[in-house]
Amino acid sequence: MVDDQRASETYFQAFRVPDEKEPVQIPVVIHPTLNQLYVLWSDISDCFPKATRVQFKDVYVPKLKDARLYRAKPHGIRYHPGIVLDVVYGERASKKASMARSSAVGQESVVSMSTHAKADRGVEGRTVRHRESLDRIEVNWDAARPSSNDELSIGEDDALGVGDSGDQGSTTIEPSCETAEQDNCIASGVVAADDEDMDITCSNDTVQKPEFETEVPVGAGTEVKGVVVTETKTKAEAEEKGEVEVEVEAESTQVGDHLATIQQPTLNHKASVPALPLPTPPDKGDVPELATTADSTAQVLHTTTADQESYLRISELVANRVKDILDLRFSWWNSHPKYLCLLPVLTTGSSTATEPGDTDDRIDNDTKFQISYLCDCSNITAKEDHRSAHLVFDNNLAIVTQGQLMTTLPRIGELVVAVLEMVKYGVGLGDIVMISPETNPDIRHRLSLAIRFFEAKGFQSCEKYVRDMLAGSSTDMLSPVTPISQDQVHEVWRIAKRKRWVPPSMKPQRTAEGDVRWTCLQHQFPTMLAESRDALNGYLTDEEGAVVISISSLQRARDVFLRLSEMLPMLSILRLSLQCELTPDDDRVLGDAIGRLSAAAVDITAQINMVQGQPDSELGYGFDSLITAALRNPKLEAFVLRSPPPDDDHKNYTVDDIVDSFASFPSGAIATMSRWTGDDNRMKVTLRVANDATAVKAVRRMAQGFHNLSQLEFTRDGFDKEFTITFAAPGSGKPGSDIEDTDYNSGDLAAFFESRQWCDEMQCVFDVISDGLYLQLRCLTELTMIFTMALDRATVRGLIKMNKGLKSLVLCNVMHDDPSQIFETFKSLLSNHPSMETFKVQQIHDGRPPSVFTWTNPSDPAKMTVEISCLGHDKVQAMFQRYAPLIENLQIQQLLRDDTAVLEKSFRLKKGPMALRRFTILWADSMEESVLNDLKTIILRRDVDEIIIQSAAVALTPSLPKGSESRVSGSNARKGSRFGDGNNKGVSKANGSSSSTLADPDSVLADFVFAIRSKLTSLALYDGSQCRLFDILGSWEEESLDMPRLRSIEFTRDWGTTLFGCTWFERLLRSKRLAHFDPSSGAIPGTGSTLQLSKFARAEAITSFRVSHVVILREEWDRLLLYLDFSQLECFTVFQKNDVKMQTLLKLADTIPADCGRITKLIIFDGHVSSDKVSDALSEKFQRKTIGSQVSISIRGQTFY
Repeated sequence: MVDDQRASETYFQAFRVPDEKEPVQIPVVIHPTLNQLYVLWSDISDCFPKATRVQFKDVYVPKLKDARLYRAKPHGIRYHPGIVLDVVYGERASKKASMARSSAVGQESVVSMSTHAKADRGVEGRTVRHRESLDRIEVNWDAARPSSNDELSIGEDDALGVGDSGDQGSTTIEPSCETAEQDNCIASGVVAADDEDMDITCSNDTVQKPEFETEVPVGAGTEVKGVVVTETKTKAEAEEKGEVEVEVEAESTQVGDHLATIQQPTLNHKASVPALPLPTPPDKGDVPELATTADSTAQVLHTTTADQESYLRISELVANRVKDILDLRFSWWNSHPKYLCLLPVLTTGSSTATEPGDTDDRIDNDTKFQISYLCDCSNITAKEDHRSAHLVFDNNLAIVTQGQLMTTLPRIGELVVAVLEMVKYGVGLGDIVMISPETNPDIRHRLSLAIRFFEAKGFQSCEKYVRDMLAGSSTDMLSPVTPISQDQVHEVWRIAKRKRWVPPSMKPQRTAEGDVRWTCLQHQFPTMLAESRDALNGYLTDEEGAVVISISSLQRARDVFLRLSEMLPMLSILRLSLQCELTPDDDRVLGDAIGRLSAAAVDITAQINMVQGQPDSELGYGFDSLITAALRNPKLEAFVLRSPPPDDDHKNYTVDDIVDSFASFPSGAIATMSRWTGDDNRMKVTLRVANDATAVKAVRRMAQGFHNLSQLEFTRDGFDKEFTITFAAPGSGKPGSDIEDTDYNSGDLAAFFESRQWCDEMQCVFDVISDGLYLQLRCLTELTMIFTMALDRATVRGLIKMNKGLKSLVLCNVMHDDPSQIFETFKSLLSNHPSMETFKVQQIHDGRPPSVFTWTNPSDPAKMTVEISCLGHDKVQAMFQRYAPLIENLQIQQLLRDDTAVLEKSFRLKKGPMALRRFTILWADSMEESVLNDLKTIILRRDVDEIIIQSAAVALTPSLPKGSESRVSGSNARKGSRFGDGNNKGVSKANGSSSSTLADPDSVLADFVFAIRSKLTSLALYDGSQCRLFDILGSWEEESLDMPRLRSIEFTRDWGTTLFGCTWFERLLRSKRLAHFDPSSGAIPGTGSTLQLSKFARAEAITSFRVSHVVILREEWDRLLLYLDFSQLECFTVFQKNDVKMQTLLKLADTIPADCGRITKLIIFDGHVSSDKVSDALSEKFQRKTIGSQVSISIRGQTFY
């Protein structure tokens, strides 16, 4: 029955005729008296004037009947959601003749059946004789066996009692009319007087003599395989009606009434579900509860039982729900297994062929799951038993815990449930069986358990949907499933602690239609490829889905290319090694063959002269014809041409290596091409060229126009990209982006870019601008060029004016001009530029990193900020004076005394607020003491977010200009020397005077660190001076421990002692940890600390801890794990010289939070590899933790994801 809530909704029934591709949707209405959803026959006849009947495959769909089995008016058929009904055309007989023939046949049949019923009635039962007339209808007395017509094969799941279909006998009846509806009229012996639309045509006007009789003994009032025969109440009633009351109803019972209210997801499922194996009678324990009519004296005579009808509904729901997955097609670039399946791992004895009931249909909390995939081999040639997608099991499949699954389950749960039901019920697309129902009872049991498990986690399944709709507890729509993405496949495999993201037993295979599927080994390199092995004389191998061929002669190369182009149309990856030198003519011959290849990816190694190149080549290194053929072959998705790498082993070429080699520009390459189907099939091309001005015109002609490219890159050294053009995609909305490059042979680049209204983007890096070509294109967005104030000012001004889309301009100043003067020269142009984002001046230094001066948002003075990274010889005083309030990031290295004096004056309080947020001091131990005093004054005066101190990797003597003063030393005798207390009180010397000798770098650094200790956030020492620094700081007792903002510690050189051999360092870590404990405790448990908590209550936790070349004892490890708060730690790396004990590693694993807190990197290494015992113990502990995709954990070389 239809409730009021659903009465307001609109439903449609789909009808289809053989000559039309698209089904016709006819609205569904509610019958005025029966209150059931149905389709008016008048609407059907209006849409299909010649329609004589409606059926689903070979199952006739009768008109709606009332309780007396009369066709209810207005006439129509019951609503069947999710099913496309077939409309059958035919010539309709006259109403009078049809009535007469039906009456005659009905009387003869009734007389015959009544006679036999009287004669054969006995104590044990009676025999009902059915006479055969013309057309035959097969009635399945055993509802569990398949129909003799393969078009109606329906599969059932194992939780419902699925079994293999078998061939059993059937009772055959030959009625005198074509349809089951007339047979119903014959059985009742009555034609309704008000039935005006008798539209069923009998096949003949006369009744033929029956050929045989079939006797079926039944007990009175009993049910035989879905056919119920009720005994006649009284002989008088039988004689009065002239019939035997064997009532046959061709409609569904109350089950159908409930199922008819189920609305399918709004998916345009054009194809019907293909024939699937018919299941055995389902087990009631796992079937949705089906309602029955208690007082009905007539039951269903149908080709399926009520449970099988429910199964059909679920199968249709599954097919509609996963249509997007079935239709999904991959190119080689974005291919990945699309059928992810998670099955519970059951202990021995718990998984049997007996189907579980509701009480034992569950999974324990400690049950693990096995990650597996379905081989996507539908309609691919292989073994007879593998012609549709099937589960792939091997010893390399990963096992994960439920805790590990919880991290990714919200993103993949719906998909996994859909795949489980696909395997359980089977699914097809058109006439192709994509996935056959699983027949293994053990796997069926696991499928049922898994579906119920995911239902309990809140994920919708088709089974649950049907159960809820039957119970009336849910009216939610069943949404379609989104296919799994490649990132999700990586994520699932990562939680399984596997480096590879697909099972080794699965490989990509390209079909004849061009899509790439992941299949098992039985489908790799089928018959056609096996035959071509002999033709290629054994040079063919199939490692990781790639075909590798080595060629030593030109004639051999010609033969191989011709054979490959003819015999391998479904080749995925081809690796070809040319071990012979090629002439230009040879290049053209091989280019023709490359143009005919159908492989997805081609990797060619050849002898290439990287030093001299080829003067007659437009690109500079030869193989122009080969590259041209690759660019013009639309079937190629990836191409690379390179010189052979050293010690290249073709057999150890994995899938990841192949993808990486095509995605990047490998070493020794001269050409790469990648074609993305999602980018209008345009190509990204990277070339190593000798002259970019000549090469850009040549590539335009090779590619037959720039509109076929998405990006073009040139490199001269094989590493840095000197020239890049990104072409706007058609339909991107940019003016001119839809213009195609039809005049690609003209060579007039400026005309092409002008016709596209300069919508493309160009990035260039030039040592010397000797050609005005790029200046005329007006589509520069990023430019890096050599610059001198004396020679290039006019050129740069012209670039800024002409290129309105210029976002970044980097001037590499080789003459060390004043950077502030350079900026002021172009300041007015930059302030009026519509798109300029950054303006940089770089100054190159021999053997040292360049100095960089960056202005961000120069076109908006209110938002403009400055970043400075400078050395001692840079002209920075004007920069400090003019832009001090705008400096956000300041990094200085070996700055001179005069420069720091200007810096200190520029940062005085009277200058107003400053934007400085990060202040980095490099090689602080090599600076003069007066310089450090000025820096200390700036730091203590201003509130800066980050103060970073780094010492030099080696002791450096500053290179000072002639006449400059030597470094002013501090006191060598630090005993009794006191710096300020952090309140900018300066330094008081013990002897009251300064020394003229060089100060000890460690003492100078210690004085400076102590002075700024309250502001210091990061301390990094790269010269092995940490212990000496700690000893000096330790002389100031507890006062030196007041480093509340210190968050990062990094010491990378040999300590010369154990980790806590320097007691001050241990006291520092302990004081940092105190702030995270209850003040009432007074000390960290197990440390015996007596420090006052109030002094260090504002201390921030250590977030980065990196040490190397150190000896750490076991008891020191125990204390270190207490001092560090791993819930706040982001980076923790330890490279120690002695062995790490197993107990220590396990304790470390226990210390890490279950969700890994904020950790992004954790590395422990002592030069040894863990034993199997230690490795297994660590794996067990980390399997219980949730490790995010951005977390990297490595212990003794063992990686945990």
